Amino acid sequence: MRMQWPALVLLPLVVAVTACTPPPTQELALADMVPQGDVGPADAPLFTIYFDIGSAVLTGEAEAILERLVADPARAGWTRITLAGHADTSGPARLNRRLSAARVEAVRTRLIDAGVPATIIGVRVVGERQARSGSAADDRRVEIFVTG
Repeated sequence: MRMQWPALVLLPLVVAVTACTPPPTQELALADMVPQGDVGPADAPLFTIYFDIGSAVLTGEAEAILERLVADPARAGWTRITLAGHADTSGPARLNRRLSAARVEAVRTRLIDAGVPATIIGVRVVGERQARSGSAADDRRVEIFVTG
């Protein structure tokens, strides 16, 4: 004999199970929310920030580049800053995409902390899709494109 559960008993059970499901980690949420796409080959970055292997931590050299960027006198006329995050081809593509997103977020946060309005900063997570020929160190980068 099969027992029938009343709908009023099942609904709280479904809600309780759903409420107990942990949210995705911040890293997964960022990687899934950041728009993806390629930056056109005709575009030339104003600055390029390089990262250590497997890292999204800004180096001293990266900090110096970002300081020069925010001190640029032309900054007042900028209408858009696009950050394009890249990774080398070591490791799985999904991990490289997350690493690219984390690198972009590190640069974006630093720019916002320096007074650049968040509303003019756009991001692209490229991952390993636009690897440069040569050294893998060249692929671990965030390119900064400025419009205006």
